[in-house]
Amino acid sequence: MTPSEFSTLSQTYIENWSPGLAALSIKQHRILLNNNELRALGQKNRCNSHWFAGESTPLDTVIQKLETGLKLFPEGAFVRLGSRSPKDSYQFLYRGGFVNKAELALQLLTTQSERIAYDLYFALRNHYAPSIYLREWQNIPRWAEFRCFMKNRQLVGISQYDCINLGHSPEIEQHHMKIKQAICDFFKNFKTQCLIDDVVFDVFVETEQDHLKAPVSVKLLELNPWFHKTDACLFDWNKPDDFDASFRYRLRDEN
Repeated sequence: MTPSEFSTLSQTYIENWSPGLAALSIKQHRILLNNNELRALGQKNRCNSHWFAGESTPLDTVIQKLETGLKLFPEGAFVRLGSRSPKDSYQFLYRGGFVNKAELALQLLTTQSERIAYDLYFALRNHYAPSIYLREWQNIPRWAEFRCFMKNRQLVGISQYDCINLGHSPEIEQHHMKIKQAICDFFKNFKTQCLIDDVVFDVFVETEQDHLKAPVSVKLLELNPWFHKTDACLFDWNKPDDFDASFRYRLRDEN
């Protein structure tokens, strides 16, 4: 990854959001890492740990910062870097990103996650100070997350996020008009607060008691770069005209 590519990518990191954009997301707490803490996390991760050779520091200070941050979230939190989550870690597969103790948060960030290793490595190479984020825990139904596409500050597509493993969702099919309208209303504010003209962004819809009879609100989860390595879900990067501002989701009769 070139410095220019990293600069473009890092614009999507949570710590680089505008305050107005962060206000559209869920409650979160930032823990800024220094260079020695970065190296220590990379070494402990044991995934390409040779990338982080050199002076590091005991992770006691990071644990203390995690303990302090977790006090803000008595019901638990989701842990990740500002760049990405360690969802490729077997600890993440087991726990789903939920933490209520500092030691558990550290385990999730240091249990052979290639995503964490690469993000820390590119931060190190580019003299960038990464951050850990604790985010207020949300019980998000699998159907309730959506990937959205903004090009030239226009909403050019909305897709069901879990379109492969979940497949058809009765909730989406029954309430697709209400969901689309809620996301379009959310986008009016999003496009004025986002600092990037072309971006892929993930949202989830908040419902009362996991149904859509009550008014729907939308929260921002994360930003992703506008490029082919970002999963286009039910759209196709190889077909530029495919981004037609439609809302796409799996139908009942689709395989």
